[in-house]
Amino acid sequence: AVLGWPLGETTLAGEATAMANALGGAGPEADNLACRLPQVLAMDPGAHVHLYGKSVRPGRKIGHVTVVGDDIAENRRRARAAADLLQGEPL
Repeated sequence: AVLGWPLGETTLAGEATAMANALGGAGPEADNLACRLPQVLAMDPGAHVHLYGKSVRPGRKIGHVTVVGDDIAENRRRARAAADLLQGEPL
C-alpha cells in the first residue's frame, strides 16, 4: 500500500488454522530435513512448512507446520502428521 502496489487477496482461505511445532530429534538422520521435506509436501500439499534454518538438536524447535481449512480437528491432525514426518517420526 505504501508503494502504491495492488493489495493482495483478503478473503479467508479457511475457517480455521492449526500449527504444529517441529522439534529436532536424535539419531543419525535427525538433521536431514531436506530429504524429508518433499515427503511432507507430497503427503499433504496444503501443509505450509516454515523452517528456521537452525542447527538440529534434540528438542530444539526447528520450525513449524501450518494448515488452513474448515475443520479445526482435521487441520490439527494434518499439521501434527506433517510435523512428525518432518521430525523423522513414523506415521
